Amino acid sequence: MRRLAALILTIAATIAACSCNGSSDTTMETIGVRTSEPTTTVEQETPVASDSTTTASPEPQAAQSPRPRTQTVAEISPRANPTPPVARQVSPTPTQAPAQSPSPEPTPTETPEPSPTQTPPPTPTPTPTPTPQPTPTPTPEPTPTPEPVGLGRSNPHPYQSVVETSQWLIEAIEVIRGNEAWQRIKDANSFNEPPILGTEYALILIRAKYTGQGEGNIDRGDFRITGTRGRADRAASVVNPDPKLDYTMQAGGEAEGWITFEVGESESHLILIYDAGSAGDLFLALEQDAKISVDKRSLSSPNSAGLSRATPAEVNETVVNEEWALSIQEQVRGRAAFDALVAANQFNNPPPDGFHYISLLVQVQSVSSAEHPNSIGQFDLQSTGDARVLYSIPTVVDQEPVFGFHLFPGATAQGWVTLLARTDETGLMLRLDNGGERFLALDDAAGVPATSTPLAEPTDVGIERDSPIPLGEVATSDKFEVSVLHVVRGEEAFAMARNANQFNDEPEEGMEYLQVRVAVRNVSAGDDYILVDSSWFSTIGSRSIIWDNPSVVKPEPSLRALLYSGGVWEGWVTLQAAVDETDVLLVFERPFGGGERRYLALS
Repeated sequence: MRRLAALILTIAATIAACSCNGSSDTTMETIGVRTSEPTTTVEQETPVASDSTTTASPEPQAAQSPRPRTQTVAEISPRANPTPPVARQVSPTPTQAPAQSPSPEPTPTETPEPSPTQTPPPTPTPTPTPTPQPTPTPTPEPTPTPEPVGLGRSNPHPYQSVVETSQWLIEAIEVIRGNEAWQRIKDANSFNEPPILGTEYALILIRAKYTGQGEGNIDRGDFRITGTRGRADRAASVVNPDPKLDYTMQAGGEAEGWITFEVGESESHLILIYDAGSAGDLFLALEQDAKISVDKRSLSSPNSAGLSRATPAEVNETVVNEEWALSIQEQVRGRAAFDALVAANQFNNPPPDGFHYISLLVQVQSVSSAEHPNSIGQFDLQSTGDARVLYSIPTVVDQEPVFGFHLFPGATAQGWVTLLARTDETGLMLRLDNGGERFLALDDAAGVPATSTPLAEPTDVGIERDSPIPLGEVATSDKFEVSVLHVVRGEEAFAMARNANQFNDEPEEGMEYLQVRVAVRNVSAGDDYILVDSSWFSTIGSRSIIWDNPSVVKPEPSLRALLYSGGVWEGWVTLQAAVDETDVLLVFERPFGGGERRYLALS
């Protein structure tokens, strides 16, 4: 309390001093005291000396100010208090708590979050516009040059027009087909046979006038027919109705005659083809607007199927070479094949002992780029297997339709062919030899590899006549092994010749036949076949004459075969010698080189 009283006295003295200095009108704002309070009590610390020792001020007497006024410490005169006071926090007494207004917490100035500067999206780099490539001008398909009139199927001579050649004027003046044609043909000759299934007869009446020099002949052999089937078929083997086209004329001669053809039942665009000799073929329409064109781009290209015996085309696969697309549609073997041949012709003979027939229905299409028709027939087909023999076509009459055609590009045909093979032979395949060699499997496991090295080396045995190969032993030349299996001489040999063919002649005067069964084996290397033929054999005996072979039909099997390396063939050779001639030897010599002569004993 004494401190409080002293403070009040000090303040009162200060106010009095200020009044004397004329500053009573100055309004001061008390630090830490609100002016609105009627009385503010402030407790100050005693000033602190410079030596840091605290000196207590004397306690002033309490005084009442008529006009209480609050002063700041800065307004106290220095003369009243020369030593600046040092403020010290004084704890209030328990009985009186100073009414102290808490200093307001400064409101912190909120630093504004900087507005994010929106980075503008990058301006996209424009995609360069590609320079347009020039649109290629399509090369137009060349317009085919039309064929000259009458020189092809696409532009034949108009129907019933007169065609002039260097020697003839030809005109087709009438066409009859179907039942009416067959009736006329049957009336012409009762032995004429009906057309085969799927075909019909077409009768063509031809008018011909000869304009050449000397004499000229015209007949059915000068003509063929074609149509939408794409074939170029020759005249049918029938007796034609009268008048028949078969004339020999001098200049100015003129006549008419019939020719018969077989055509498809629904075949249209019939065109007659006349063989004009050196001028080529001429085409005459047999119907209004008849013409035929083929887009050759649609034809099959050559494939790699069946290029060798080791890798034949699979069963039912089609081979395509430069000329043909060929496949097997059906095959019949053994007894069933022979029965079909007997049904086709009762005079067909059974196969030789140890062999059987294979009848094939073969389909072929011409894929040639040529305009003219190409020919293919039975002799372009052969059979072979693991016996390594290439079998020739047997002499039989095949069932209809027989395989053999003249086809324009794009045309397709089917026909039967009969082949031969050994009864126990496996790995059988068909060989095509037209337009490029191809092989087609007849068995699932077909395939015969080539031989890389020779199977035997030639020997000197049998080279000299006076040291022939003994009967039953083998003579080895550069490509073949040859041995004699059986010998028949004299009357028995002639009987064998007559059994082979009743028209075989008897031996010449003073001569007699020998039938020699020979085995030949190809021992060379490679994948080519070699022909073996009975003409390679002759005889020589005590008369020292080499006797030529007689011209007779030989017993079956005859010695004629095509042998691949390792292939063996046995067959009969018909020879001759002088009656009662002794020391007869068989002479083997392949013509045109390839080995030396060999002599083989026959007894």
